Parts: sequence; C-alpha cells; structure tokens
Amino acid sequence: MASCSSNGSAMVGCACGCSGCQPHLVSEWTPEEKAIFSSLTSIPKIQDFVDALKYEAKPDGAWSPRMTIRWGHGHCFGGSLFAAAALRNLGHRPYMVHISTDPEVDDDHVICAYQIDGYWGAIAKSNYSTLRGRDPVYQSIRELAMSYFDFYFSSAKVKSMTGYSDPVALEQFDERGPGKQGWMYAEDNMEDLDRVLCYEAPHYNVVTSKMAPHLSPATKQLLEASTLFTNWDGLFKPKESQT
Repeated sequence: MASCSSNGSAMVGCACGCSGCQPHLVSEWTPEEKAIFSSLTSIPKIQDFVDALKYEAKPDGAWSPRMTIRWGHGHCFGGSLFAAAALRNLGHRPYMVHISTDPEVDDDHVICAYQIDGYWGAIAKSNYSTLRGRDPVYQSIRELAMSYFDFYFSSAKVKSMTGYSDPVALEQFDERGPGKQGWMYAEDNMEDLDRVLCYEAPHYNVVTSKMAPHLSPATKQLLEASTLFTNWDGLFKPKESQT
C-alpha cells in the first residue's frame, strides 16, 4: 500500500509513524556483524565502507547485508542493502530506489535513499565513481534521481538512464513469509524484494522519444574520471559480446 511523502512522491511500504519506522535493534546480528555496524557511526563512514567492498562483476541477485559481509564484495543491490542496514542502525528509515536504463545499452542501478530534515540523500555502490553517494540536499526523489543523469552513461559514452522508481520502504521485508529470513539476514537471493523494487513500484520516465536524439555523449574526460577505480570485468557488455 502506497503513502505519499510531503514532496509528493509515493512511497511503497507502510506509512510513517508505524513501528517499522523506529530505529531497529540489531539483536539478531552476530558479534562480528555487530562490531562492523557499531564502527559505522556516520553516513560518510557507511559510504566509505561500501566503496571499499570489492565490486562483484556478476550482478546475480538481491543479496542481504549478511551475505555482503560474509563474501566481502557486492554490486549495487547488495551494497545498497548493506548501506540500508547501517542507516537503520543509526536511526534512519532506509529506502531503495531503482534507476532504470535501456537494457540494450547499459545495466540498471539501485541506490539506498534516506531523508534528513525532509531532504533526500543516498548511499550507493557502483562500478563508476560518479554513481555513488549523494548528500541530503534534494527536495524530492526526482531531484535525487536526476543528480545521476549526466553521470549515467555506458562505456561507449552513451547517456543511458531512462527513469527511476518511487522509494521502496524496506520494513515491509522484515518478515518475508514462512521459511524466509528478513531482508537484513537472508541467505537466499531475495527475488521478492527485487520484483517489488524493479517491476512493481511505480516508475517515471525521464527521457522522452523527442529528447533522446538531443542527448550529448559523455566526454572522454568524464568517462576517464568515472572509471578510475572500475572493475572492467563488471562493465556492461552488449549481448553479442557476452560469453
């Protein structure tokens, strides 16, 4: 059931004021996991931790913070879910936002969004250094999402972002049904979370057919700056070049 934020964006999940919005006790973490979260005492420290994770070249699902810690690597989905758990530990209500692309041109992206004093920010894991965190200065989810637009391009320098989703509140996945652990501790590929975020949540196009021919390619300098720390094995490959 969707509710509306003060800036007009529909949020998929429970409405503010429910028990899910309260800071979450980390009683189910192992001592080693607790030690990691206890060390992440600020949003910049969370982003630094996510940045330091080895980028996983095969984006093969929605994996929990527990699995990201266990493996020591992740891609955008796993990194953002880890960030969401760390934000919740600090008392923030975390959301996930899907950034969509043309699947023939580029991979899509997932960011962890949060609000401070009504303004939106994000923590994110990306193979491009320019598609990571954002400070909480954006008045709406659209503003936040559009801050990624000029930096969202393929290795062929083609601007590839096509849209974004409403923010999905994660507390609806604290309990995922019989035999399944909640989103923070799950050891299965959370296809239910992936389905809600990427397919069921409302999405908004940002590029019309009339706009598309007028988009400028990314510059050589911006591509070089964005890929300073890139795992080249993890870059999008057109279907004909995939093995």
